[in-house]
Amino acid sequence: MEFTFTHNSPYNTQILGAGVVYDVQSRGLTSKHTTIHRDGTPVAEIDWHSWSSSVLRMGGEIYKVNDFLRRSGFLGNKRKFQLQGHSYTWKTFGNLITLERDSAPIAELTRRTLRDSKLHVAEDASSIMDPLVATLIIMWRLQRRKNGSAAAAAGA
Repeated sequence: MEFTFTHNSPYNTQILGAGVVYDVQSRGLTSKHTTIHRDGTPVAEIDWHSWSSSVLRMGGEIYKVNDFLRRSGFLGNKRKFQLQGHSYTWKTFGNLITLERDSAPIAELTRRTLRDSKLHVAEDASSIMDPLVATLIIMWRLQRRKNGSAAAAAGA
């Protein structure tokens, strides 16, 4: 399955494809709140925090992002979570974000310019699309913040 994005932002975009539309909308200036809808139905909410763990609400549960998406890897470029008896790992490298299930790739976001960013998802991952999109938005934001911090440090 292939998805495209209407905006190059993890805070406000639509993810379009495979007969489904995910609408990601955020509000607030200093403390953002993001809501993710699938075809008009809310599927996840994220309260972003700078100094403490952000909060993810999904599937009737409330998670601290740092507890649900645990850091892994030498460079901290991996986050792992458990869902439906499987182990999932998000990996970031440059403008690429990939998701593996039990060490097999199932999704990949390649970020380029606005219209060229693409999300490829394996057909057998369709049953986890809502959590996949919610955790992708979190990983995208973490990657942007990390890349922004690295760029700021390089310019200092």
